[in-house]
Amino acid sequence: MIVLACGGRDYSMKPYDWLRLDAVGATALYEGEADGADLCALGWARSRGILVRPFPVSREEWALHGDSAGPRRNAKMLAAAREEAGGR
Repeated sequence: MIVLACGGRDYSMKPYDWLRLDAVGATALYEGEADGADLCALGWARSRGILVRPFPVSREEWALHGDSAGPRRNAKMLAAAREEAGGR
């Protein structure tokens, strides 16, 4: 199962979040290399030896798309996860 990290930059994981992620049985994490939820999920995945696929947003993308750059990145992560999962 692929887990997508999509969350706020001020988010901080609690111990029960790690337990919930452990219960999912993830084989990969797709994350946006941002502070907050992404960074927390990255720490979890690395500590578990789970494959991490980064989806950073460049400065140019932020300048071009403004506040919609993050949601656009999240849509790219979802499309890539669906493709990898066979279109489900």
